[in-house]
Amino acid sequence: MKKTTMRIISCVAVLALLVSVMAVPVFADTTKVGTTAGGGSSVTAGIISASGEYDYVAYSNDNAEFVAATSDIVVNGADFSSENSSGVVKHAEYEGETNVIVWESENGSVDYVFNIPSDALYNITFVYKALDGSERDLDFGVKIDGEYPFVAAKAFELPRMWVDAGEFRKDDYGNQFAPEQIPYDGFTKKSLYDITGASIYPFEFAFTAGRHVVTVVTNSEKWVISKIILSAPESSAPTYSELKEQYKANGYVSATGESLLIQGESAKIKSTRSLIPYSDNASPDVTPSSATLSLINYIGSTNWKLPNEEIKWVVNVEKPGLYKLGVKYKQDQVVNGFSYRHLRIDGETPFAECTNIKFDYTISWSDFVFGDENGAYEFYLTEGEHEISLSGTMGELS
Repeated sequence: MKKTTMRIISCVAVLALLVSVMAVPVFADTTKVGTTAGGGSSVTAGIISASGEYDYVAYSNDNAEFVAATSDIVVNGADFSSENSSGVVKHAEYEGETNVIVWESENGSVDYVFNIPSDALYNITFVYKALDGSERDLDFGVKIDGEYPFVAAKAFELPRMWVDAGEFRKDDYGNQFAPEQIPYDGFTKKSLYDITGASIYPFEFAFTAGRHVVTVVTNSEKWVISKIILSAPESSAPTYSELKEQYKANGYVSATGESLLIQGESAKIKSTRSLIPYSDNASPDVTPSSATLSLINYIGSTNWKLPNEEIKWVVNVEKPGLYKLGVKYKQDQVVNGFSYRHLRIDGETPFAECTNIKFDYTISWSDFVFGDENGAYEFYLTEGEHEISLSGTMGELS
């Protein structure tokens, strides 16, 4: 395989980390193996309401008998059953998506009907695009059958995504500077989540069998909705040992060839405009490097420390197979402690241990292949383009 390079950054604070990410063929075994804090459960954490309103913990406990759904139910944005003072406009085609609504009024609500085959828990997932005109995240509520299921449902947020405006800027001497950040001009898929970071997994909603109405109530911001999905909960991801058995049953084998490397500073999109790349010209362990010039060579640091802050990279895989995945990182702010990240591939948690990958304290750049005490994890990647993301978590506090 061709060599590319991917660098991820190290952050500062309890969630701080510097990283340089690499996808490594499964036969490569050259760096230390890490450990994780293990998976979390969205039914044991959430937002507590000081006002005494129905909070997520109480909601989850009251619906503890519900099992996780095993398949998704998808409704197009334009296929709403009714709307109230929203001013939404339907579009059969819109920037590569079909049957969307454009919602520019920042008012009103839109109803969607879902037919549920059996009692189950679902994540509620949006395929959406934030429209220009603001730098704020999207702010809206969700009702189920006319009621907010818990207090946090009155004010969900979905991030406005950001990208580099262009190439790295340079001064007359050749020193590089981060490019301006501009809103991402594309669609994003994201499940409704706890903005406090108390829960690792997205919120889970209980639906009984039958017909239900999900109402989206806008609070502010202009956006486009392509799809609303009742999706199988992310918390139902298998453990790594369970996934390994699936690999064996499917006959998956190790990929062969050279390592795939992607530079951390070449991140595709970020969930906040503050996630800009930086330069470390004090170490030859990162590339590019120079003793005399400031060259952009990593992303992260003190600007990547809050729960849910996410960076996404894209990797092109030429051969399907099992890969190891690792990073070059530095985490020198949580002294003798850890920084945690949630790993997703193509928007999905591959297995439960990916929810809390633990990054040790280190004052120098270090290679780290994701794994546990039994060895490095293996990830099955098909041929083609894949999106790899890391987002901040509160680790064992979640």
